[in-house]
Amino acid sequence: MTINPLGAIPATGVAATGVGAAGGVAGVTSQGGLAGATAAPSPPGAAPAATPSIILSPQAALANLITGAAIAQDGLAGLFADLAAAQTAPSLPGALAATIQKALRTQPPLDAGITGPALRTAVANSGLFLEAQLAQGLAADAAPAVATDFKAVLLQLAADLEALLQAEPTALATVAEAAVAPAPPTPAQPRAGGGARPPPPLRGGVTQGQSAAPPAVDAQTPESRLLRVLDHDVHAALARLELSQAASARARDGSSFWKFELPVAAPDGQAVAQFEIFRDGQGEGAAGDGAATWRTRFALNVTPSGQVHAELALSGDAVHVTLWADDADTRALLASDRGALVAELKAEGLSGAAVRVAPGTPAPPPAPAAGALLNRST
Repeated sequence: MTINPLGAIPATGVAATGVGAAGGVAGVTSQGGLAGATAAPSPPGAAPAATPSIILSPQAALANLITGAAIAQDGLAGLFADLAAAQTAPSLPGALAATIQKALRTQPPLDAGITGPALRTAVANSGLFLEAQLAQGLAADAAPAVATDFKAVLLQLAADLEALLQAEPTALATVAEAAVAPAPPTPAQPRAGGGARPPPPLRGGVTQGQSAAPPAVDAQTPESRLLRVLDHDVHAALARLELSQAASARARDGSSFWKFELPVAAPDGQAVAQFEIFRDGQGEGAAGDGAATWRTRFALNVTPSGQVHAELALSGDAVHVTLWADDADTRALLASDRGALVAELKAEGLSGAAVRVAPGTPAPPPAPAAGALLNRST
């Protein structure tokens, strides 16, 4: 069963990501359950289970979630390509087509006309904060405002696909077997013509953009194959979102860190940009005044520019921007616009603006300390 946060929330069915009162980690997962949740009690009159239920520690529950999600994850570019191609397929049931269109609307691709408020909305709806929004709604005894959350819509889409696949005669035996012994996470398969899977979005790695992917389906794809490809795409995307959420968990020292991905309009489809936002500890900031520094890192991979990395370090009214590109023509283009970018930053009140263009890729950040991915603040 896949939990659908857009539908009725059962009294014991949803918990916010984090450390629960019983010491376990709970969150809506791509496998349709709660990470770290213990086995359900036996119904009245039933024989006791042969083995006692195991209560996982927060560390073990989070490690299990990360391991399973890293196996199952795949890039979001393929998902967006297949959703866009499938939404007009005549064999697609109307309700499923409507959910697909809703998923595409919740994450419109960023383009040259993007504004600050639009980017803020895209980040809020990226799926990174679903469980936090659910917890806030439940705490306030109000309906959670998650109708436009990307992860919530993907969970709804997974539930719709599961129902349709279970209705297929060939799927009944598989579903029955899975209910008895759930299968381990299935590794995502490489897409035809799409290259290797992107690395999982773990904390401590270099940001990496995903180029637009060719769709694996089209309007003439038979319904059975269409449903299975979409089901694979959706669960791989949910696994990747869970990894971003795990990477964004508050560290032991209380520092904030967010890692997320957003679609970007590209000439050949929808590419995916990866972002990191975090705050350095107190110390020598970008302005040299001892203030803390906010850093934003992101990466794009758009034809024909190739992989481009950026880092913005903001401290007070000083901002230092570094741009990296492997392609020489791309570096030359970025360098030619450096003066205009500095002028725009100063027009926004950032008097200490500086921009640097460099070849290659940025050095990876220091690896997080042991336990840094675990929220131990609650």
